[in-house]
Amino acid sequence: MKIEHLNSYDEVAKFLAGPGKRALYFSTTVCVTCKTWKPLVEGYFEQWQVPIHEVNLMELPKLARELGVMGVPSLRIYEDGKEIGEFSNHHTKSQIATVLG
Repeated sequence: MKIEHLNSYDEVAKFLAGPGKRALYFSTTVCVTCKTWKPLVEGYFEQWQVPIHEVNLMELPKLARELGVMGVPSLRIYEDGKEIGEFSNHHTKSQIATVLG
């Protein structure tokens, strides 16, 4: 499942309002670690068939403050609009799997 890019606050709100589990991957264009980590995350979520979208915090800086994102890369997992997991920097597939059940 390829990570889609969200370009506006409205797109993020609409995505998060959807049913079931879904994830947001926060990055910036200047984050080298973000670029390295992104293909791994894509592979994980493709396997689990959980929708995942990317937000460039340089484009939507207010969103970082609103959601409490302190750094990148950061991954937030939601279920029915509520955050159920948060991962910053490096973490393993098994750590993410514990949240996805």
